[in-house]
Amino acid sequence: MTSPMGANVQKSEIRSVPALSRLWFILAVATLYVTAQGVEVVETGKRRWVDTHWFRGNSYFRIGWEWIKAYAREWLDTNSTGVFHN
Repeated sequence: MTSPMGANVQKSEIRSVPALSRLWFILAVATLYVTAQGVEVVETGKRRWVDTHWFRGNSYFRIGWEWIKAYAREWLDTNSTGVFHN
């Protein structure tokens, strides 16, 4: 079985129904969070910060994902202890 994101569940070798249920639950919550973040970005007028091409048609999920990646990059740059940077 291949999920919409391209993950092959059979290759994960997870055979426990509760473990698979937890995995799908985590993926569902993460998808909801990222999509809600994208909606918030659009509603607050900050879409251009992560989606400079208005006619490209990025989804709320994609906008949210780009926002989270940008936030993480900025956080790492300002809070770096030198572990990941030379």
